[in-house]
Amino acid sequence: MSRIVAVLSQDSGVGKTTTALALAQAFALGGQGALFVDMDPGGGATRLVGLARPNAGLLQRILQGDDPVAKTGLLVRSLDVGLDIIPSDASAAEYEPSVADFGRFQAALDVFRLQYPWIVLDAPPSHDGWARCSLMAASHIVVPLQAELFAREHASQVLQFVDETIGERRDPPRVLLLFTMMRDHDSLSADVLRDLKALYGPRLARTIVPRDPAIPEAAMLGRTLLQHDFESRAARAYVQFAKELMNHDRAQAR
Repeated sequence: MSRIVAVLSQDSGVGKTTTALALAQAFALGGQGALFVDMDPGGGATRLVGLARPNAGLLQRILQGDDPVAKTGLLVRSLDVGLDIIPSDASAAEYEPSVADFGRFQAALDVFRLQYPWIVLDAPPSHDGWARCSLMAASHIVVPLQAELFAREHASQVLQFVDETIGERRDPPRVLLLFTMMRDHDSLSADVLRDLKALYGPRLARTIVPRDPAIPEAAMLGRTLLQHDFESRAARAYVQFAKELMNHDRAQAR
């Protein structure tokens, strides 16, 4: 069964879009076809990979009842081998999805689930309707966090939003906190990691993504991290995290 991963953060600059793109590409490189959906009206991922942002309101029209099959050729762009992307729409900021839209969005994703084993949603760093749509559709929710002074507060706030949003779901998704940009041999980072392990235990991913100059280098060149330097420490960590999600999914299916 196709799985949907929503990547969500309350704050910018914690590696949300890097994480979402790297996960989608890791699934694709592992032989698992993937679809990346830029749900952020800001369109950071779309701009990062050098795609133009359409202004046709296609995603909004699907939420309002248009047939997603008829719009597939207009929505989907190829990003790499095995990896397609639905770019952010420039008019998305003008539309606020309502509760009534959530079911239609899920129905639209069901069409794409027939084609892609993994769908990755890059949710906006806010508590708006686009973020709620992402959470309501997800089978997995990934929350990137930096191991810094206010990580505990950030984790608490975003998890409260997640739990409030998915509280009515009969099939609650798996929620994972993922430490990103981890500094080597840094006592504060180590203390924060221990603190959150004690608080959130099962919700903490085993994988930790280190701070790596390859990440800003990739962004400057308009490439994904895995396209830029597949052998970098951060890229290898994201591949490992993708395997962590896939292995958990296989175990749950047994």
